[in-house]
Amino acid sequence: MRWRIKPWRERSQPERFDAYMRWSLYPLSALPPFIYAFQLAAGRGPVDWLAWAALLPYVTQTVLNLIMLRRTLAGDRIRRPLAVAQILCGAAVLIMLGLTRAPAESLFLSPSVFGQLLVITGVAASWVPVLRPRTVALVGAGCVVIMIGLQLPYGPVAAVLVSFGALVWVIMWLSVYASSAWMLRVVRELDRARGTAARLAVAEERLRFSRDVHDVFGRVLAAVAVKSELAAQLTGRRPDDAATTMLEVRQLAQDSLAEVRAVAAGYRQADLGQELRGARALLDSAGIACAVLGEDLELPDQQATAFGWAVREAVTNVIRHSAATECTISITKARAWARLEVINNGVEADPGETGSGLLGLAERLEPLGGVVEQRRSGATFTLLVTLPTKDDVP
Repeated sequence: MRWRIKPWRERSQPERFDAYMRWSLYPLSALPPFIYAFQLAAGRGPVDWLAWAALLPYVTQTVLNLIMLRRTLAGDRIRRPLAVAQILCGAAVLIMLGLTRAPAESLFLSPSVFGQLLVITGVAASWVPVLRPRTVALVGAGCVVIMIGLQLPYGPVAAVLVSFGALVWVIMWLSVYASSAWMLRVVRELDRARGTAARLAVAEERLRFSRDVHDVFGRVLAAVAVKSELAAQLTGRRPDDAATTMLEVRQLAQDSLAEVRAVAAGYRQADLGQELRGARALLDSAGIACAVLGEDLELPDQQATAFGWAVREAVTNVIRHSAATECTISITKARAWARLEVINNGVEADPGETGSGLLGLAERLEPLGGVVEQRRSGATFTLLVTLPTKDDVP
């Protein structure tokens, strides 16, 4: 399979946030070797071949940190072989850095001591995304203790001086990674909840449609079966009554055909008030802020039903085909027309040709003289449904 980076404009909002957070943390994790090399080049502390030789395992350990961080940010557990390799490589770097010491007056900012701190916190930060807050605190305390222990051979004063700086650095460094990982988890959970809400909405519509079909066909077919059997029994004895019964069967078939057409056209009658309330509840459950304007306007039954169909179709499209965070449904009325306008943001890609749902809506509104229009401006999509007044209907 060919590896491909998904373009930014094709990503959903959660995917963009995920990429932004990841690529904000990766450079931070890759920075320590560069800081160490810059300090050596600037002549801070003793510079010898061992100090430069430590740069190679330092880079290797940083690469292992990045691999672990990538896995933990994706929600994977800490893999033992990778963790062992991290620790062993980090221990080698700590030993090599410990053999190159700086003068006491520049101890904390020396390449060796500051490099040791970055090694320890680098390993810990790559584990943070999959650790509990209490465990993160324990890991942070362990980092400080290790730093103090590394300075004890050089006297208690050095250990105390380094401990304060290490404590501040560990709190700041691990807090950045812990808060970023927490935000990523929250966004992912919200995105999954939104997808679940969308699937539930589709399932609910299918269930409602199946109930309507069952109500129509179940009752009609049962009546047709009974009357057909009765007509068959009456054929030889009372032909006139049999003919009357078959006429009733025909009438049932015609009535059921009309009901089936009503179900297929708009799941029977759509009540505008009920559809607006359902749209608000559905959008709110999907995490989309919904504003409804003009819901108290008095409309003729025919227009209200048509707008009910339009609201149902528009909201279904918002849930299924966008990454919207806001949706506004407004109803306006003038002397010659009434208009429904549905505006949502979060359009992820060019919708291309009109979908079957909107085509079906336009077909349903055509006998009423209604017009369905679509407009797009950037990531904003607008659906306009205009109906003439009763006197203007052709």
